Amino acid sequence: ASAMGLIGFKVCIASEMKAKVTSAGKPVAGASVVRKVTFDGKDYVTEVKTDSDGNFVLPTLYERTLWKNTPFEFRILQDVHINHEGTSHLGVHIIRGNFDENGELNNMQEVNKGVDKFVPYEFTCELSDPESDRGVRATHTVLSGKCKTTQELDSNKR
Repeated sequence: ASAMGLIGFKVCIASEMKAKVTSAGKPVAGASVVRKVTFDGKDYVTEVKTDSDGNFVLPTLYERTLWKNTPFEFRILQDVHINHEGTSHLGVHIIRGNFDENGELNNMQEVNKGVDKFVPYEFTCELSDPESDRGVRATHTVLSGKCKTTQELDSNKR
């Protein structure tokens, strides 16, 4: 069984995610943040806590697969829930179809060619905000939840 883990290509199924959690604009310390990634019929769960400034980092998650170079479409589901004061908030729900590190918000081939600008996988999660659904044009990724990317927040200020 351990030899099976060495078969296939090492791929990124979830990039490092950085975020700041706030409620009414104030940092939320000690909230439980749970990321569940579903790929190829298997769930991968990571849990962290926000620090005193409301920040958290979820590490990059790699797996081995034989699907890396196959032409069919696949989906990687990623849900990040923020649990605070007895309430579970959907921070991020993302559906992606690539194995690129930082591929959730970027078409890395276009970024590497200089065609697209790189978007960091960084968010601000305001717990009092409503959940919203939106797409990521560059990757055709579906993105929803309370967390907004730095780029989304910047464009809302204009």
